[in-house]
Formats: sequence, structure tokens, C-alpha cells
Amino acid sequence: MDVVEKLSGRFCNELLPSIKWQLELAYIISMVMLAVKSADKAWHKNNLFYSYLKAVFFVRGADIILAICTGDSPIEHIADNKTLCTTALIWWLVLFVPFDIFNKILNIEVGDMKPLLILLEVMACARRVVAVDAAISTSLKRFPKSYISILIGTIAGNGGLVVSSVFGDFSKQISSPGSTRLAFFTACAIGLTKILCPNAISSCVVLACCCVFVVTLQILECFDHRLEVFEPLYDIIKKVVVTCDLVKSKND
Repeated sequence: MDVVEKLSGRFCNELLPSIKWQLELAYIISMVMLAVKSADKAWHKNNLFYSYLKAVFFVRGADIILAICTGDSPIEHIADNKTLCTTALIWWLVLFVPFDIFNKILNIEVGDMKPLLILLEVMACARRVVAVDAAISTSLKRFPKSYISILIGTIAGNGGLVVSSVFGDFSKQISSPGSTRLAFFTACAIGLTKILCPNAISSCVVLACCCVFVVTLQILECFDHRLEVFEPLYDIIKKVVVTCDLVKSKND
């Protein structure tokens, strides 16, 4: 156990902080690409300002929803000039760089794999896990022992589908069933551990284990393989979340 504690401590206190910006950059690239895919390129080229704003809101979408839920300022999460400039650069590279070089580089194939895209997804996934952990820690300081931290962690990990009945198309566009599933399970693992047995298991061990487990699941999904260990539980949660949509469709 001491070995696990030591390795987890190094992972959380040394490795993650040292690659924090790289993880954030990977997340920004993945979200900008998602924003670009939400409309055809002709629309982006004819609506440059709206297109850029869309990219910004996609990058900080989870933070904006979370701020609304917790009563903070949504603008605070998009006011950082470093984020605005980085998003602008990635937005230009994805849409307007000559000869579409940026996308061609990301889509380089080695055999049947696209290693750069896989690396991008893995790093973005690790960033979401870190965001879940940070959001849960902040939530438990404000609302000690409250299970609402699991919901807050899920949203922070880009699991926007859990609040799609409230935030509608925006939360559906910035999230996916896969990201919501991983965010929810990560939030459950970290949140329940910190609430029920904070002294039995260190937060570093939980975060390290969640990172390894979730990243492994993400890699398997990149190769069209998915472990369905938690599918029954997730299906129950999903049915509860979309109850409003089901009722509305029946009434229509």
C-alpha cells in the first residue's frame, strides 16, 4: 500500500502539475474541433465572429454551465486572455490554415491507427478527470458531505447530458454519451470516496486510479472496444435524466 501511495503521490503532485498546460491544450483542441464539426465550413467562413464565439463557448461550456448551477459568474470562466488567444489560434488552425495542414497532421495514419488523434483524446480525457476532482473538492468545501458534489463533478468533467433537460441543445452539443458516462463514473468514484471514507483512502490514490481506469476505457473506445461493466447502472441514470424529454415526446 505504501508503494501505491508513493506512486500516486508522484503522479498527482509531480506529473499532473508538470503537464497541466499540455492537458489543457489537448482539451481546447478537442473542443474547438467539436465546435467546428457542429456546422459546415461555409457557415464558419461566412460568420467569423459567431464561429469564434462558438468555439470559445464550447471550450468553456462545462465551466459556464457549472457556474450557472453554483451561482458564480459565467463570464469569469471565459475572461482569461490566455484561453481566448489559445482558442483563437486553434480555431484558425482548424478552419483556415493553408492546405488544411493542421487537420492533415492530426489525421496521420500509422497502420489502422491515428496516433495523434488517440493521444489528443487520451490527454483531453485525463484533463476531464482532473477537472472532476477539482470540482468535487471545491464543492465539498462549500457543501460538506453533500452528494451534490457528484453532479457538480459530472458537469465539470464535460458530462453535460445529465443537465440536458435544463440547458437543452447547448449541453448536448458540448457533451456526448461517452464523455458523460466517464465523467459520471469518475465523479461517483471520487465523490463517494471523499464523502464516505476520506481518511481510509487518500485523494491521490483515488485520482490516480481514476485517471488510469478512465484513460484505459478511452483508449479502448478509440479502438472500437468498450467495457460494459457499468452499463446497467448508467442506463438507469440515463432514463431518470431524460424523463422530461420522454414525457414531452409522448405529449406531442
